[in-house]
Amino acid sequence: MRFRRHTAPPLLSTVGGRRLARQLAVIVAAGLLGFAATLWLNPGPLLSSDSAVPRVLDLPRADAERRLAEAGFRVRLESAEPSPSTPRDAVVWQDPPPGVVLPDGGVVRIAPSAGPPPLLVPDLAGLDEADARKVVGAAGLVVGGVDSVPATAPRGVVLSSTPAAGAPIAPRGELVLTVSGGPAEAAVPDVLGLALPEARLRLARAGFRLGTVSREVADQPDGIVLDQQPVPGTVSPQETPVNLVVSQRAIP
Repeated sequence: MRFRRHTAPPLLSTVGGRRLARQLAVIVAAGLLGFAATLWLNPGPLLSSDSAVPRVLDLPRADAERRLAEAGFRVRLESAEPSPSTPRDAVVWQDPPPGVVLPDGGVVRIAPSAGPPPLLVPDLAGLDEADARKVVGAAGLVVGGVDSVPATAPRGVVLSSTPAAGAPIAPRGELVLTVSGGPAEAAVPDVLGLALPEARLRLARAGFRLGTVSREVADQPDGIVLDQQPVPGTVSPQETPVNLVVSQRAIP
């Protein structure tokens, strides 16, 4: 008895095979049409070379821009930001960060440092100069000079500063202190022979004040200045009290 070997018919000769072939042809045709449309809409190269963003932190801004441009990236410069540690105009941050892969022509944003944030000038008025210098040093500032002016405050007391208290100033910035040199000196005016109200007014206009007033019997109208201390013409600090002796008529 002979046995016949049965072989499978060719794939394309079956109904299912022909259907599969038609589906594959449709898929290939759609892919080719999509590829052609892409080329028509974007004639540039379909594949671009990607590269990692270099680290430009802490570099001077100009060097950072040049390095990014050489790596094939575009730079977008952002506003400067204060930084206590990064020198002024060096890059304080970048986005994307170093190592991120971008296509050629990708944008990298960088921000330069504005330097350390400003400090505020402390209020030094009323302090002795030595104490004011300690406060200035503790605040991270420097006393750059001292001006002395006449004032009613005790000698050596701080009256003000330049820049003024509360003003912003860079770290290690210099302050100029204005301190009291004590009251200004002037010649004591002559008020002998004047009535007490007029004598008081003249002393005030010259920068002095009326001190003690004692009375002495004299052959004069009441309230006439008979004596004064300091004597007229004496150079004394302003606001010095001038003591007067005025007349008092004897009681008959």
